[in-house]
Amino acid sequence: MIQSFGDRETEFLFREERSRRYGPLSRVALRKLIQLNQAVILRDLAVPPGNRLE
Repeated sequence: MIQSFGDRETEFLFREERSRRYGPLSRVALRKLIQLNQAVILRDLAVPPGNRLE
């Protein structure tokens, strides 16, 4: 679960699902934020392998 954000714009993207700062990357960034928020343990982020968790 996300407990805090590095900056206001990232939090705004997560809460409002849009951001000018990230432009065309907004969809990917939002998808990653949702994955981070849903993870209970670090190992949850290992799937899919494309996440490259090491």
